[in-house]
Amino acid sequence: MSRKLAKITIKSFAVNHKPLTVLQIIPRLVSGGAERSSLDVAQALIKNGHRAIIISQGGRYVEELTSFGGIHVTLPVSSKSPFVIYKNIAKIRKVIRDYQVDIVHARSRAPAWSGYYAAKKEQVKFITTYHGLYGESNFLKKIYNKIMVRGDGVIAVSDFIAEQLKIRYPDYAHHVHTVHRGVNLVHYSPELVSRQRIEQLLRQWSLSDDMRNVILLPGRITQIKGHNLLIDAVKILLKKRDDFVCVCPGDIHDGKDNYAQKLLSRLQSDDLNKYILLPGGCLDMPAAYAISHIVTAPTTKPEAFGRIPVESQLMGKPIVASRHGGFCETIIDGETGFLFTNKNAESFADALDKALSLSDEKRAEMSMLGRKRVTDMYCVSRMCDETLKIYNMLMGGNSYNLYQEFYPKPAIYARSHTPIDGNQYIHKHEKNVEETV
Repeated sequence: MSRKLAKITIKSFAVNHKPLTVLQIIPRLVSGGAERSSLDVAQALIKNGHRAIIISQGGRYVEELTSFGGIHVTLPVSSKSPFVIYKNIAKIRKVIRDYQVDIVHARSRAPAWSGYYAAKKEQVKFITTYHGLYGESNFLKKIYNKIMVRGDGVIAVSDFIAEQLKIRYPDYAHHVHTVHRGVNLVHYSPELVSRQRIEQLLRQWSLSDDMRNVILLPGRITQIKGHNLLIDAVKILLKKRDDFVCVCPGDIHDGKDNYAQKLLSRLQSDDLNKYILLPGGCLDMPAAYAISHIVTAPTTKPEAFGRIPVESQLMGKPIVASRHGGFCETIIDGETGFLFTNKNAESFADALDKALSLSDEKRAEMSMLGRKRVTDMYCVSRMCDETLKIYNMLMGGNSYNLYQEFYPKPAIYARSHTPIDGNQYIHKHEKNVEETV
């Protein structure tokens, strides 16, 4: 409903050809869905003749931003200190004046507080993106969270988030627009993952001579990603079969709870080290998906959207995920993947078993449907197009379509494709790897 409302509203305005200057604010430009989205939107703005600025505390994506003409301003916007948030208001106001910013777009709560008051003082438009469902355990948290809906509009990254916002903030329901996150169709293309990349990653993970099916659980090593649930499910699954190995690539940052260390200790004590691997961060996720037989996302808390199911389907892999949050939108149970009862190890193990037992024909059918659905609904071009339409709506104008002009679908998506099955192809069908890749 909210998406349709946004598009209908847009058509009522006159065409606005004036180039825009959009300032996005995000805590850090490191790996993550919000960070990736901010870069994608910045690039779309520049390709459309506008100007894109991002304020953050820095990170590895800064170089990419500047490489395509984006501007980065370093400020301590990741801090939740009230004193720092207050000081950032004046600094952001200066950026708005210096660059003649038209729209301020905040993607997190702490930057939103600074950005909201800076935009208000400078009399420019202010919008936010709700990338996650924030907890509201007390009155202060509710006040802190509410800044995300107090501007001229709020973008929800899924229907799930949009509905939650309307329940929590009914007075602001008319400000909510749903823009699903997008995935780069070319970056996550099985056809473009070379044999060399696959073999390199297999060596890095010490799986070159391993014939077992790979179950991939990507993501930072944190409690909500469901690693402990995976251990419980694997112990159940081992009673039926042992033809698999779970690989969990992700940055390991031990917090106050020493979660990663506790996880490693549990793997050791349960004698599961040969079935569950924690190799650390991975810089080549398309190759990781290509190696996998199935992908899983057993998160214990609802994801606002969740890029893993979308990326895995685009790579032609069946996905096994918790039945909650955005996963219920991005996965069709039994057709593009399998959903299991949240926090239920037996249900999880059963879903993994079903995915591992798929026939070649069913896997190919699931792969084709998953890729088509993601290409149609969750591509980065669509996300950028809809975001820029909202920007233009805020400025009283209309945007022209970026979808075909700047982000055409690659020709490879016009035909069906049997995806690379990683170690299956490498060990059993080397000729097919060369032909497919």
